[in-house]
Amino acid sequence: MNRRTEYILALIGAIVNTIVIGCVGMLVMIGFIASFFPEDFSAGDVLFGVIGLGIYFLFFLLLMGASVVLGFISANKLKYNAPEAKNWGVVLIVLGGLQIASIHGILYLISGIMTVVKRENSYN
Repeated sequence: MNRRTEYILALIGAIVNTIVIGCVGMLVMIGFIASFFPEDFSAGDVLFGVIGLGIYFLFFLLLMGASVVLGFISANKLKYNAPEAKNWGVVLIVLGGLQIASIHGILYLISGIMTVVKRENSYN
């Protein structure tokens, strides 16, 4: 069965997800650098800012990194029409549900739904 549309949507979602990781990661690193040169901050404020940014960045990196890896794997499985394509469609639905507020989350969700609801053509 041809799953070209699902493959392209999952691939675009994974690529956009990679770009978002790079952009947000650079912004967080700029925040780290800016927090090391305080003007009116006390040591506690700087420490709180650095720890807060570190926790956010770690959570963001883990969630988005896993999403990128699973997005590329599922796109690859959809391209070669693996027998477990519907299972990877469910993975895409979960990833899309976790990231519903973003473009790549919506692309994952659409690709996953299209993969799960597609019927198998069985010819005798």
